[in-house]
Amino acid sequence: MIGLPRYALAPPTFRFRAGLAVADRLPLGGEREVALATWMTARLLWDLADVTAGSDRVRQRATAMRQWGQALALPAPARTAFSQAVDAAARGDRREAHAAWTRLLGLASRALDVAFRPDRKALEQRLGLAPDA
Repeated sequence: MIGLPRYALAPPTFRFRAGLAVADRLPLGGEREVALATWMTARLLWDLADVTAGSDRVRQRATAMRQWGQALALPAPARTAFSQAVDAAARGDRREAHAAWTRLLGLASRALDVAFRPDRKALEQRLGLAPDA
């Protein structure tokens, strides 16, 4: 038999796996929570590229992320960048959301920045922000 049986589910794809792996190894607390906020924001931006500006789906996810983010113990600069990224995504502003995410990534650990490097280029191209896109 070739392929999956008709009743089987395809294996899930997991976007930004390297960034989450770094977050998993960090100790509990601020640095880990900044890494998780960075990862969740990247996932939101990935979905933002799929939909039209101001989509209800992205707005609903952004609202849920705002509530989730309030429970995190983020340092003030990271909380600000996270909020700006989520708010810009809710408005459908890809450029501003990406800029805020980049600031958030800059506040995270160096290991996280390295882990996101390959996915970062793909995200920029998907959002239409890469110079060669």
